[in-house]
Amino acid sequence: MSAYIVSQNVIDTIVNLIAGNGDKQTGNSDIERYFGNRRIATLLGAAQLDGLVESQEFPCPLRLEMGEWLDSERSEFLDLLGRVLWSMNVNAVSQRYRDCVHATSVDQNGMCTDTGKPQLPGPVPNPNPHDYVFRAIPISKKAAIADSYCEFNYQCCEGNVPDTNLYKQLESMVGEMAIMMITEQHRLQETQNAESSWQSVT
Repeated sequence: MSAYIVSQNVIDTIVNLIAGNGDKQTGNSDIERYFGNRRIATLLGAAQLDGLVESQEFPCPLRLEMGEWLDSERSEFLDLLGRVLWSMNVNAVSQRYRDCVHATSVDQNGMCTDTGKPQLPGPVPNPNPHDYVFRAIPISKKAAIADSYCEFNYQCCEGNVPDTNLYKQLESMVGEMAIMMITEQHRLQETQNAESSWQSVT
């Protein structure tokens, strides 16, 4: 199967998932935002280690690492997270298709207007990750993991990208979120079964 640059909707869904933002079941509670901030800080720290984020873009005092952010800081870091995730995807696809270029401007034939080479597979023209601005959208965590994250993860499995700190940290984080979700669903089911059994006895 071919690799391609994912759509902005995929990036938006993943960033909302990580941020604890807009879940249809849990809403946007303070606790969701707090843990979302911690997850964002972890991923941006990994991106710094990979050289994708400059130190001035994401300074790391303890207050930021602990997720205690101002709303303006949160908005800025959500944009930054989307940019580094999309950049990671572009990097992976570029390593797969070395005869193509990341073309943010193309002619009527789909060729890069600067080089005349074919653009990378994906949206036409290719999106510029640096232009990414976060959009809060309602999501289902289950669908976000099963659909958008799985699509994104697969499209980043090229070249040395799976060896990067950001890729590994994101994969581990989403895996933990999936396990927690399954565990919670199992606990709720057990509770419902116990209540049903109790009602049938009484």
